[in-house]
This record gives sequence, C-alpha cells and structure tokens, in this order.
Amino acid sequence: MDVEQTLERRRKHGYLGCRNGIESQMRESLLLALDAGFIPYKAPYWAVEEMMRRGDPAWVELLIRVKRMLDPSSIMNPGRYGDTRG
Repeated sequence: MDVEQTLERRRKHGYLGCRNGIESQMRESLLLALDAGFIPYKAPYWAVEEMMRRGDPAWVELLIRVKRMLDPSSIMNPGRYGDTRG
C-alpha cells in the first residue's frame, strides 16, 4: 500500500485531523505498530476494535475462541476481543 492510500484510509477512519492531538498520535502509533505486525498489550477499546478489523480472520477467530474458553461469563474485558456479550 502506498503512502497516499494509507493516508486516505486513515482519513476515512478518522485517524487524521482529530481535535485531540494526543489521541491522534496514539491512533497513528497504533496503526504503525499494526502495519509492522505488532499486537499492543493492554490496548484501549478503540485499539482492540482496530485490531479485530484489521487482523487475519484466522487470528481473530482464534482470539475469540480462546477468550470464550477462558472467560465464559464475559467477566474480563466485557465487549472486547470479539465478545458481543459484554
């Protein structure tokens, strides 16, 4: 993906031009990390949503299955990592 396509995608998803400069920088850092193949630890809700959207479908499905296996009552991080019960 070239730079113009990346910038357009980020504009489309609201990651550029945010009023809050810190949030904009955090989002930009997340996108760069995801582009490089890193998975953030203790990610905020918006970062988890982005990881789930961008992740390989097999990885996302594995993550959902492991979460349901380890947390069947959705006590830990409700609503995150593909958990729609939270």
